[in-house]
Amino acid sequence: MSYRVAICDDEVYTCSQLEEMTEKCFSRLALRVTTDVFYSGESLINYINQNNEYDFILLDIELYELNGVELGKIIRDINHDMRTQIIYISSKTMYAMELFQVQPLDFLVKPVDEELLKKDFMRGISILGKLHEEFECHTGQKTVYIPYNRIIYFTIKGRQIDVVTTDGTTSFYGKLGEIISSLPECFIQVHKSYIVNINMITECTYDVLHMAGGENVMIGRTYREEVKRKIFDRRME
Repeated sequence: MSYRVAICDDEVYTCSQLEEMTEKCFSRLALRVTTDVFYSGESLINYINQNNEYDFILLDIELYELNGVELGKIIRDINHDMRTQIIYISSKTMYAMELFQVQPLDFLVKPVDEELLKKDFMRGISILGKLHEEFECHTGQKTVYIPYNRIIYFTIKGRQIDVVTTDGTTSFYGKLGEIISSLPECFIQVHKSYIVNINMITECTYDVLHMAGGENVMIGRTYREEVKRKIFDRRME
């Protein structure tokens, strides 16, 4: 198995250091890695938009013109890419609220500690493995397989469950209570009629979840405390 890592920082020395660390980390994990270096957010997003994908992006926040936060929002909200594991890197520590919407794997302070970077790669590799799993449902006489990483949420109307994904909507008959136990931990019930993918939440307010793709999901009153706890715990993993 080979992984692709993009490194984006406007400091040549930092890029060189991160590239060397990345290669060491993957070597210690006995895994192959290919690294590409970019010195601006524009060059990275242009390359990605030419149908190039990465497993990890090590992304500086203080980039000129298109900064790391803006770039992350393009990747998540415009390209609808919730799979790529973004690790933010900065010499400052004031970005927590801004980064929430991008859902990064981690935030590392310069100079980057190699052991912390290795732990992030290990966690990201585990997440990427889980994202390859699929949800199975039966619609009509067909069996449909939907990758979990493309599911935004499930909603039920009567007996019909709609699976809303980054590619469209698939419908089948069932009960939310019967499928929640079979879903990965990143799925949580937030309302009697909704199960959402935590990785697809772009913003959380008191009673509303803003989801990738621009849709909003209400948080049921009886679910609020549990939802906030699970989202917080997920961010702290």
